[in-house]
Amino acid sequence: MKKEYKIIIIVGIFYLIYILLFMAKFDFNPSATIELSGKHINRYNSILPSNLVVQIDSEGASSHSYYMMSLDPSLEKVKLSLPKIKLQRILYPLVANVFAVGNTNLIPWTLFLINYLSIVISTYLVILLLKKYNANLNLAYLWAFNVGYLITAIRDLPSPLMFLFVISSVFYLDRKRIYLATLFFSLALLTKESSTFVILPILLYFLFKKEIKSVAILSLSFLPFLVWSVYVSSLIGDIVLVKNYSNVTVPFMGFIKYLVFFNFEQPVKDIFWNLLPLPVMIFTFIQFFDIKKYAFYGYNLFFQIFFQFIFPLLPYRTIDIIGRHAMPVYLFSILYYAESNRKYNYLLAIITILLSVGYFILKIIIFDVNYYIT
Repeated sequence: MKKEYKIIIIVGIFYLIYILLFMAKFDFNPSATIELSGKHINRYNSILPSNLVVQIDSEGASSHSYYMMSLDPSLEKVKLSLPKIKLQRILYPLVANVFAVGNTNLIPWTLFLINYLSIVISTYLVILLLKKYNANLNLAYLWAFNVGYLITAIRDLPSPLMFLFVISSVFYLDRKRIYLATLFFSLALLTKESSTFVILPILLYFLFKKEIKSVAILSLSFLPFLVWSVYVSSLIGDIVLVKNYSNVTVPFMGFIKYLVFFNFEQPVKDIFWNLLPLPVMIFTFIQFFDIKKYAFYGYNLFFQIFFQFIFPLLPYRTIDIIGRHAMPVYLFSILYYAESNRKYNYLLAIITILLSVGYFILKIIIFDVNYYIT
């Protein structure tokens, strides 16, 4: 069997076991990944089906927004009860709704199955990119098991689908098929607008190379997102697009805040949880000094590092937030080392592995929560 297929089988089996181990804490009810809280139930009770896991003494998570949108992709019923920024991220809940073929009881299944398949397929595309540069295919494991995927695989978040589209775009750009790349970038934007921070440096790259036609074509990927944003803004009577990233700050300000305000008097479990983001920032910071070739992936890696440090990290000190935001850095770090024909930095590999192992321990071994079924 070819090595790429062995990698895909291992990744697929791992995530299947990982998801099942998490669901086992909730009697294998698939709605556990929605992370509904009592607060959410009180807010949406009139439009929710039965047999949903509700976590007691929990604030829940943003994944509930995508579940609500998948119940109502037109957003007519939920438009005023969800965070405005989430309403722009329509593609993931829409696909979940379509795959459920009108059966709302299937939506908890389709939400995490979409993410499962997205992780497996995107890993395969990364393998194909690595093969082109004759790189070590084992680097695909670093992508497949990065902490961002471990977070989103057991939470109904749009990042896996977004990265499937992003990697598909990069894959076709690498093969000079710019129209297909534009199509997948447009799908990535409709899945999550933060894919802008992948598209912008690519546009700049082609602009600096004076490939104006490529810039013009790739810029078309923003059109579907802009149309949807106008629809959402008209629906809720407020402009959503310009308010999304009001928390952007000067580089490293969030890093400084994290170090200054970290509370070392927390219980041991909380300290462990809040220390985990620090290796993510170290992983990102190291690469400022390790980029030696500004080719396509190196150029993009530099900008992903920059973007990672323009967002304040407080009050979001947990790995849940920072680990997901660092996913573009993981991606372009791997592809940069492949493109520049260099062995992957051992320290970066060790940090990546330790982060994933730490999160696995937190969610599968340590994590414990009371819940009830509606």
